[in-house]
Amino acid sequence: MKAWVICLMLISIVLMAGPSSSEDGRKFLKPGLLNPCSRPNPPVGCHPPGSEGKPKEEVNEHKPGCSKINRCRSGDHP
Repeated sequence: MKAWVICLMLISIVLMAGPSSSEDGRKFLKPGLLNPCSRPNPPVGCHPPGSEGKPKEEVNEHKPGCSKINRCRSGDHP
């Protein structure tokens, strides 16, 4: 008997609480919430906003070859 009373009380509390209140009764997710590129520490492959379509810039200006400090034998140092 006690279990039925407790169950009935829980059901009535849930029905009285009703849906959460907002302007029109519905809640929406923010547009960028699920976008992993807009979060801190984005994964590889995400580009900053506005960078789509721009040519890639050279980051490393490494010029392979031999230098004096490496003691190359072929004499190909610049």
